[in-house]
Amino acid sequence: MTRTSSSRKFLGTGWNFPLRITPAGGLSFSCGEQNVEEAIWILLGTARGERQMLSRFGCGIHDLVRILSKTRSTNGSRASMFSM
Repeated sequence: MTRTSSSRKFLGTGWNFPLRITPAGGLSFSCGEQNVEEAIWILLGTARGERQMLSRFGCGIHDLVRILSKTRSTNGSRASMFSM
């Protein structure tokens, strides 16, 4: 079964990330899976509280990385990171 572009319309269209300008001087857009992938990267790359107007936007992965980093440097062993 082949999927047509109309069956993926629900995935949406949005500005490319990072923002790009086309040779004609307009904004470059992404659609379908690329649009979803870029949106996920924006979400994962934004720490909670980083955006002043949307303080709840983002994810806690940055906090997890700090905790794992602190645990690793405190215990001195790589195995300790995964025993949490």
